[in-house]
Amino acid sequence: MENIFQPTPLEEVLRIDAVYTLHYFEYTRDYLFTGERHDFWEMAFVDKGEAGVLADNSGYALRPGEAIFHKPNEYHNIWANGIFTNVIIVSFASASPAMNFFQQKILQLGPKDKELLALILREGQLTFRESLDFADLTRFTLREDAPFGGLQMIKTLLEQLLISLIRGSSSIARESRLSVDSKDRHEQLVVGRINQYLEQNLQRQLTLDEISAALAFSKTFLKQVYRKWSDDSIMHHFLVMKIDAARRLISEKQFTFSEIAQQLGFCSVHHFSRTFSRIAHLTPREYARSVKSRGML
Repeated sequence: MENIFQPTPLEEVLRIDAVYTLHYFEYTRDYLFTGERHDFWEMAFVDKGEAGVLADNSGYALRPGEAIFHKPNEYHNIWANGIFTNVIIVSFASASPAMNFFQQKILQLGPKDKELLALILREGQLTFRESLDFADLTRFTLREDAPFGGLQMIKTLLEQLLISLIRGSSSIARESRLSVDSKDRHEQLVVGRINQYLEQNLQRQLTLDEISAALAFSKTFLKQVYRKWSDDSIMHHFLVMKIDAARRLISEKQFTFSEIAQQLGFCSVHHFSRTFSRIAHLTPREYARSVKSRGML
């Protein structure tokens, strides 16, 4: 008998090629991520609380039920906006032209979208060994008892979620979520992170390149933000911190100037003395005498 049926090819209008991360985080009120840039997509969804987000150089306030998409190679960062915040992060690779829909988008997820997102998380828990709240995850490993087709379920559920969002989600103009306060808070948190890193490394001779690499921010951004909020340069303030520490050590009268210079990462006692004089406007020996005259030694 002649076959009268004709096949209908199943078109893939949107395809997910790989999943990089799948997280559910509970951020403390002062949480700040260091920021990153990568060549794949990322979606951040606020389940509870409020998140501050940086996308390139703009700050946004994200409310519960809202998701922001970061296109490949867009610098981005996220932090808790002063309250405890729960966030879902999904990052994935897709070369489909349909993904252009999500550029510069903040979306309000509906009940069905949230259900799909919950199913993705559930499937991830069953399929991967790693906990979904492990922030330093760089790759997934499969559980030995992973359910049949777990990876394909994650793929198809994520594709379904994205198609659903394109079909009927409520799009929120990024401009309506622009927040100077959010950006300011982010910058102030970065300055605090810089000062903390400097304090922890007073015994070293740091460079701006090292600080930039350790904090995962560009040198230009760090310099601009630090100057804006502290009215000083990072490296000059680092020297001021070293000299403040030297004052305390001199006051304790437990170490020689050479030992103090070594403890604070100076290449020689002469370098230490010159820097101390430039910052404190008197030599270490003069400072020691002035402290002694005030009855502190």
